[in-house]
Amino acid sequence: MTRERLEEAAARVRKGAVGKVQEVIGRYLQDWLLLPTDWNWRLEPGLGGEEAAEGGDNVCPSCGNPVKPGWFLCPECKNPLS
Repeated sequence: MTRERLEEAAARVRKGAVGKVQEVIGRYLQDWLLLPTDWNWRLEPGLGGEEAAEGGDNVCPSCGNPVKPGWFLCPECKNPLS
């Protein structure tokens, strides 16, 4: 979503044009491990913890539903998790 569209959506919410907001879900792309030479402290079990060392997001890339490490299928949209 572009900044302009985000601002337009926020203005509609402020004016009450969309009714009561029940939930907001956001997504963003990350490239902090794009290259094979990229490194981050979260990858080290001794620094970031064992779960953080697994890498990956804690949301389903298809629907944004929260997921836990080790899950193979999103319980919300039933899409496979990689």
